[in-house]
Parts: sequence; C-alpha cells; structure tokens
Amino acid sequence: MSFVWFVDHPQLLEPLNKRVHDEWLLGFVGWAKGGRLTPNDWPKLVSSPQRRVLLADRILSDPQLESAIKELTPWVKAGWVQAVRFLDPGLGVVLGKAFPQLPLQADLRFGGVNEKAVNCWAKGFGSGLERLVLSNQIPVKALGLWDKRRLLPFEMQVLGPIEVFYSARPLLGGPWRGAARSEVRPRQSATLLEGPEGTVMYHSRELFILDRLSRLTEVGVNFWRLAPTSAKLAALIVEAIETQDWAGLKAAWPQKTTAGFFSANRTDRPLKRLTNPILSSEDWSPLGRVVSGQKGSHCLIELEQTLILPAPLKLINPEGKSSEFILQELKDLRGKVYKELVPPGLYLSSWIKQGLAQSLLIKG
Repeated sequence: MSFVWFVDHPQLLEPLNKRVHDEWLLGFVGWAKGGRLTPNDWPKLVSSPQRRVLLADRILSDPQLESAIKELTPWVKAGWVQAVRFLDPGLGVVLGKAFPQLPLQADLRFGGVNEKAVNCWAKGFGSGLERLVLSNQIPVKALGLWDKRRLLPFEMQVLGPIEVFYSARPLLGGPWRGAARSEVRPRQSATLLEGPEGTVMYHSRELFILDRLSRLTEVGVNFWRLAPTSAKLAALIVEAIETQDWAGLKAAWPQKTTAGFFSANRTDRPLKRLTNPILSSEDWSPLGRVVSGQKGSHCLIELEQTLILPAPLKLINPEGKSSEFILQELKDLRGKVYKELVPPGLYLSSWIKQGLAQSLLIKG
C-alpha cells in the first residue's frame, strides 16, 4: 500500500520530502497537462529517495512524440525516470519499443470503466505494464466483483481535482483559466484550463475518499493518488496521514468535496434510454417508437406503420417497463388531428405512462 503524489511544481517538494516511501508522479512541461516542472528541477527531484514516475497524459502529435523521446532518453539513462505513466496507448507502444526495460503504467481513467476494458489493456501491453490506473467512475462494489486472479496492481485517485474532459485541441481560442457556468443551470459550474496541451475541464468539487482507504484495500486498490494544488495543502495532507485525522483534513479543505462514484454510478441509466435491447430481437415488429416525452404532458411518436384509431397498444421502454393503453387520437406537427386512419410519420400524443425515449409501441 502506497501513496502516489502528483508533483507538478517544485514548491511541493519540501512538505513531501519526509514521505520517503511514497511515489512521486511528476508533471513536466510538455508531458503533463498543466505540468510546471522543467529540466532545471531535476537536481532537487533526484536528491530525494522517492520513486519517480513521469506522467505523460497529453496527446502528442508525431513531431512532438519524436522530440519527447529524445528528451526522455537521457533522463532514463541517468536513472532519473524510473517509470512512465501514459494516457495515449500509441505513446505506450512507442515507449515500450524505445525503452523495453522501463516499467510502464497505463492511465485508464478515461479508457477503462469496466473489467473487460481493463483486461484488454493489460493483455495488449503484456509484461511491459507494472500498474493500471483505474477510473473513479467505477464504484467500489463493482470492483469487489472483479476477478481476483489478476496480476497487475491497481491505483485510484483519492484526493484532488477531478478531470472530466480533455481535448488535445484548444477549444476556447487561446490561453484561458477560469470558471464556466451553465446558462440553463447557473448553480452548476466547472473549471476550465486551456494552454499548449489543449483544453481541460475539472469538476467544481474535488474528490475526497481518503476516509475510505480500508474499503479500497479490500477490493484490491493498493496505490492511492493524491493531487495537492499547493504546498500548504500538501503539508495538511502529510499531517493528516500521520495522525489519520481524515475528518479534520476534510473540514480544513478549502474546496467543496465529493465522494464521486465511490458508492454507485447511475450514469448508465440515461444511456440505456438511447437504445432498446428489444430492438435486437427479430421477433418484434413495432408499430412505432417514442422519440421524446414530457411526463404528464405529451409524447412525440414516430409511427413506422399505418395505424387505425382507436387502437389498443403496448409500450415497452428501454428499462424493460411496460404499460398498456388505448390510443384515441394523434396530432401531427402542423396541428392536424387524426382519429381514424393515421399514416406513418411524426405525431404528438397525450402522455403515455413509462414513455421514455426509444420506447417501442406494439399491438396490445
């Protein structure tokens, strides 16, 4: 069991020096998103006994990749870099060929949100990998069900900013850092950062699950990532680790915090509404389907076959729930009302119980 500290500025080194058995994840300019370390910082870094892992979580172009390998070569030969963590699988392949003896860590925070995906990564890179960094979107209950015969150790972030989006292309038109708020939901905000590495979005709250390390250990997560954003916060974390005072640290944390998806991840529910598993069965020949619905108000229906009203119908939604009803009338998008023969097309109906998008309409 070990803490992994994200170090992206030399000011963080002093409060972390006493943690001699921990690991440093180094954020260098040109390698890590928002990285501020430069080659001039190597003397300070190598003077401490912590294991040094270079973070490479940017998407690099081919010319940038060639320059990066040239820069990394003397660092590896000198023993300054003892492992590399990559986000881009293409970079992982290049690193494996250029430095076959260098341990690699796969960052799966955005590419491995289930056991099958994680196993594919592990199989694809083989013996070159020493660790898999898991997404915080995986609930601890799901991790507990994974195959315990795996050989690679797991790491997960337990404290710090939550990255939710990354584009290697600048999307805002230039260097920018600040908060963005939703026009529809003004209370929702996110932190945006744009620079040479592209555009990065962070959640408005910071992750805090330090008080649940024993549960993470139970499901096989033995490396815990910490991402302090200042020397003051790093010192607070070090003190809390020594005293095991997680409640005190949480109370002193300057940002609002969240446990994220630690207990449950319900984001798959709206995703299920985009498709309907019943569509894969050839036994079904639906009369139509629900395009969208406003509960208590109306449903927008797309008829695929001619329908004679009134008609007894059955609705089956993507969550497997169903309801039976008699459809009395429909109205097209121009306002014309149909009460008898209705040709295929888009129509408005009164609200149908369980009428989620992509619900099927069949004969009752």
